[in-house]
Amino acid sequence: MKDWKEQLAGAFGLEVPAEPAAEVPAEPVSALEQQGKRRIDVRLEKKGRAGKCVTVLLGLVLDDEAMALLARDIKRHCGVGGTVDPDGYIIVQGDCRKQVVDFLTKQGFAARVV
Repeated sequence: MKDWKEQLAGAFGLEVPAEPAAEVPAEPVSALEQQGKRRIDVRLEKKGRAGKCVTVLLGLVLDDEAMALLARDIKRHCGVGGTVDPDGYIIVQGDCRKQVVDFLTKQGFAARVV
């Protein structure tokens, strides 16, 4: 039994184009593999934030998706809000330096408080 494409092509004397091969998506690389042995610096910033404290993670070498996932996990662990800055660092609201460093070391990253 012919499928509808072959029947239509046969009725009009056309050739049926071959189906394109499905691309196999590359396996995503984990954040830990992307970061490698590079250390993540965690520091507290207050300047330019109307007196509010924020915890900033510097030295991240991750793609946008991995950075967003790591930020989400850190914010959930600390129970606070935060954001991913386009310049390549993560901002977490409040003084969460110890919690962030503990979380990162449990995940296998090299992190320190600066």
